[in-house]
Amino acid sequence: MSMKQKMMSLTMLALLILSAGASAEPGKAVSLDDCLAIAMTNALPMTNARLDQNILRMKANKGRSEAFPKISARGDYTRIDVAPVFDTPDGPVELAALDNYSASLNVSQLLFSGGRVGAAIRASRLTTEYSIHNLSETRSALIRDISIDFFAVLLARTAADVQRESEEQLKLFAEHVKAKHESGAVSELDWLAADLRYRNVIPARIAAENAEQLASNALHQRIGLDIDAGYVFAGALVPASMPMTEELAREMSTTNRPAIARMSTTVALLEQGVIAARSPLLPSVSISASLSHANSDGFASSDNWESHWNAGAAIEWSLFDGGLTRADVRQKRFELERQIAEFEDFKRVIRLQIRQAFLAYEQSSKAITAAESAVAIAQKTLALAGVRYDLGLATGLDVAEANVATKQARLALAVAVYEQNVAVAALEHAAGITASTFGPERGK
Repeated sequence: MSMKQKMMSLTMLALLILSAGASAEPGKAVSLDDCLAIAMTNALPMTNARLDQNILRMKANKGRSEAFPKISARGDYTRIDVAPVFDTPDGPVELAALDNYSASLNVSQLLFSGGRVGAAIRASRLTTEYSIHNLSETRSALIRDISIDFFAVLLARTAADVQRESEEQLKLFAEHVKAKHESGAVSELDWLAADLRYRNVIPARIAAENAEQLASNALHQRIGLDIDAGYVFAGALVPASMPMTEELAREMSTTNRPAIARMSTTVALLEQGVIAARSPLLPSVSISASLSHANSDGFASSDNWESHWNAGAAIEWSLFDGGLTRADVRQKRFELERQIAEFEDFKRVIRLQIRQAFLAYEQSSKAITAAESAVAIAQKTLALAGVRYDLGLATGLDVAEANVATKQARLALAVAVYEQNVAVAALEHAAGITASTFGPERGK
């Protein structure tokens, strides 16, 4: 095992130990990092990836088996009812014993197989590497998905808070108008209109709270917990910073992204497949030896044990198989060419993912700047509308419109911050940052 493989294995072991010790009690507030640690143990993709790793390791062991000698042992016992007898001038001679025992030991070793054994050994090593890269890529994708789901919970919670605050403002305003109506300052129509506007926003608040619950349930499912576990996901939706430049992200993806290493290993495996497919075109050479021990041999009595041994070598060469081997070689080469083409395309896909993440981050950053200004203006407008209403310079509709504008501005800001965090999470996955760490501690 190479030093890089050892380091990756130690990293995975440390993370599994960390995740095994990470747990959350129902009803307890958990952070994004807590969710990631829980998922490393509980999430189905990680469980399946670890099982796949074990399966691939067993396949690797099977591939190496051809390089070792084959040893087998056999024992036989036969009981006959009557021993055959041959009459001689000196008296009868038994041709076999009533109880017959024999034991044998056989050893064989394949010396040359046209490159098939060497290809199998190299393929077994590559299969082990593939299993490591596959586990790392699964983990990286899971970190991205959990991060996005966590931010979705925070967005849904923020939206529900905005709806509740908007509803509360309209409720207080309706009560204020009612008091003014009772004092004769405004008409009953003004009071009823204000009360109607308050009641009309109640369904929106209920829908927002339901969306928050659904987002929480989805995150429970993502990290491998029952939706009734009742964990509270703690954090605030805050702007995220881009951890690197686009050029650095592209450079890091070529060395850090497990999916690239996995596809590179797949190409190498198919190359070994071509070598193995060509092996029938060359002869195979093997040697064998056996040793047997029996208590009866022809005229021998049951007390006379005989030992025999033999050894030999065999050469086998397929001279003509109807074109089967050459067709198999061409098929393996076509599969290799297809995988190489897919590998090159995947590199372009990663560059596209990185570009999309940066464009999304830039767009959301501009949206945050605009939304922050809009929120400040909307809140000031809402405060002025309330003052002007008390002075008789504005109507209840003006106050309601200012309330709606404030709510929309706050929701737009929350969405922009969410999209910015999603862009960073997508970039970290594309560049391979999350392959070895939990990533920046955002959403706390």
